[in-house]
Order: sequence, then C-alpha cells, then structure tokens
Amino acid sequence: MRFGLKYAFEPGLRDMEVESDCSQLISLVRSGSTIRGHTQVLINDIFSRPRQINFCSFNFNLRACNSCAHSLAKVALNLEEVLVWMEDCPADIFPLVMVDK
Repeated sequence: MRFGLKYAFEPGLRDMEVESDCSQLISLVRSGSTIRGHTQVLINDIFSRPRQINFCSFNFNLRACNSCAHSLAKVALNLEEVLVWMEDCPADIFPLVMVDK
C-alpha cells in the first residue's frame, strides 16, 4: 500500500481509491490508530500520504475481486528492480485487466 501510494503520488495523481485484500491493514488505516511494533513506521508513512492528496479512500476487497493486483504482486516477487506500469501492463496480466475492464 505504501509503495502504491508513493508511486501514484509522484506523477501527480491526487484522487485515489486504494483497495487491498488485507482487511486488517484497511481497518488499521481507516481507524487511524497506532500499533506497537516495527511495522508502525510503515503505517505512519501510509497515514501521512493522504494528507497530501485531494481524495483518498481505503477499501477492502476479497482477493477473488482483486485478481489483477494479486497477479501483479506475484510477478513482482521475481523482479529485482522497481517497475511501474502507467499505461501498459505485463503480457501475462493483460487478460485479467481485460476481464476487469
């Protein structure tokens, strides 16, 4: 989520709907509460980003409803560099994008 917000903000996107299949993360971000632990730094960074954005909503979706993002995450596990697709997408994800469209 932190990565996505950062890379959406950099090219100038200021209206966002953020979706995740991690209900705990969505609940935590929506509530604005803090947790004790090493992940709090990441959560704080996620909290700070929407203040710089015009509109940002955080929504939970089942993994089955988020097949494009899940497939992209699986592809990303095998990458050694940061890749951001603004208009195109990897060929193996394209059929999923067309179904979502």
